[in-house]
Amino acid sequence: MISERDLAEKFTDVWKQHFPLLTSSYMKLFNEAKPKIINQEIITNHSEDIRYDLVSQLAFNIVEKVSLKKSDYDDVWKEKNLKPIIEQTAFEIWRKSLSYKEINFLQVEEKDCQNICNNIFEFLNKKTVVSSSFKPRFSGYGIISDLIGDLQIDGILYEIKTVQRNFRSSDIKQLIIYLALSHVRGDVIWEYAGLYNPRKGTYCVFNVEKLIYDISAGKSISESFKSLLDSFTREVNIDSRF
Repeated sequence: MISERDLAEKFTDVWKQHFPLLTSSYMKLFNEAKPKIINQEIITNHSEDIRYDLVSQLAFNIVEKVSLKKSDYDDVWKEKNLKPIIEQTAFEIWRKSLSYKEINFLQVEEKDCQNICNNIFEFLNKKTVVSSSFKPRFSGYGIISDLIGDLQIDGILYEIKTVQRNFRSSDIKQLIIYLALSHVRGDVIWEYAGLYNPRKGTYCVFNVEKLIYDISAGKSISESFKSLLDSFTREVNIDSRF
C-alpha cells in the first residue's frame, strides 16, 4: 500500500494527465485570491532548534483530545499528562518507540505548540456552527489503503498544513485523494473542502465541483475521481513489472 503523501508528491505524470491545469501558475493565483486571515501569524526564531513536524502533530493531537473532552486544556500541559501524548506523537511521526526522556521535548517547542493549539481552537470556535470532528476515515481503493484525514467542520473537509509557506499543489492533491476515495465508495459527497494553516493563520474554502472543473479542463467529479484512482493502480502495476 502507499501513503497519501507519496501519491500527492509523486506520480507527476498521473496528476498532469488528469489535472493538467493544476500548475504553479494556478497555485500563484490561488494563493493570491483564496486564503483569508483568521488567526494571528505565529512568528518563530529560525535559530531555535524546533522540530516542526513533532510540534505540529502534537498540537493537533492535543486539540483533538481536549475537543473530545478526554482532557482539560490546562491539565494536558502537566508533565505526567503530556508525556504519553508526546511519546505517541513521536511514534506516529518517526515510527519508532522513544521515551519522553529520549525525545527531550524543549521548552521553546512547548511554547510553539501552545501557540499552534491556541490558533486551532480559535479557528474551530470561529468556523464551527453545528459540529466538528477529527480524523475522518476514508476506505481504500486499489493500491491505496484506508486513509485518515484531518478535520471536518459542518460538512467541509479541511486539510491542515502547519507550515511556514503558502499552500501548494500537493496540499490540494492530498485533499483530492480523500475526496475521490469518499466519492467512489459512495460514502460522502463533499460539496466544499478547504485548507487551513494555523502557523500562518490562513484558511480557504472552495467548491469541490468547481475546483475539479477548473483544474481538469472541464471534466466532471465522477469522471475525474475514478479515473485518477484507477490510474494510480495502473501506474504501480506497470512499475512492478520491471
